[in-house]
Amino acid sequence: MNAFFDGYVNSKTTLKQLVEQYENALRIKVEKEKHEDSNAFTESFNCATDYDMEKQAQDVYTTFKFREFRTELTCIMYCDRVSLKSDSEILEYQISERIKIGEKKAMHFMQACALCFNSFLDRYIMRRWRKDVTRCHTRVKINYTDWVATPEAQRSAKMQKNFDDIKELANDSDDKCMVVMNWMHNLRRKYANT
Repeated sequence: MNAFFDGYVNSKTTLKQLVEQYENALRIKVEKEKHEDSNAFTESFNCATDYDMEKQAQDVYTTFKFREFRTELTCIMYCDRVSLKSDSEILEYQISERIKIGEKKAMHFMQACALCFNSFLDRYIMRRWRKDVTRCHTRVKINYTDWVATPEAQRSAKMQKNFDDIKELANDSDDKCMVVMNWMHNLRRKYANT
C-alpha cells in the first residue's frame, strides 16, 4: 500500500483528497500497465543464447520478466557444470561459480527433470509473467465521477454483480456451494478451450 500511494498522499491528506488521489494513483497505474502490456507485444529483445528455453521465454514473458530471465540465463556462462548422475527422469549436477566469493569458490548442487532441461513445462511459466493474458487492471473502474467504461469493463461489471448475487445465494450450504463451484469449473474449462 505504501508503494502504491507513494507520492500521492501523506499524513496531512484529508479523506476527500485521499479518494481523489486514489483515483489518480489507480488511473496512472492502469495507464502504465496498459502501456507496458502494449510494449510487450511490439518491442523485441534479442536472445543472448541459442537455448530453446530462452526463445520460449522471449515468446511468452512480459518485457520486464524476459529481461530478468535473460540476465539470469547469461549468468550460467560463469558457472562450471559437472554431471554427477543421470537417469531417464532426473539429472543431477554439481555447479561451481568461477567468480570467487572471498577465498572460496561457490559450490551448488542441482537436480533437474530430464524432460524440461531444454524448455519449460507450462507450470513454470507463471500467469502474472505472461504477456498474452488479459490483466485485471483493464476491468478496474478508475474514476467514480465521470466513468466511461471500456466494453470489457462494462461486461466485467455486469458479470461481477451476478457472481456476487449467486455467491450470496449459495453461501448458506456446502451443497449449494459445490453446485456453484462445479458450474464455474465446467464453464472455465469450456471457455479456456475457445
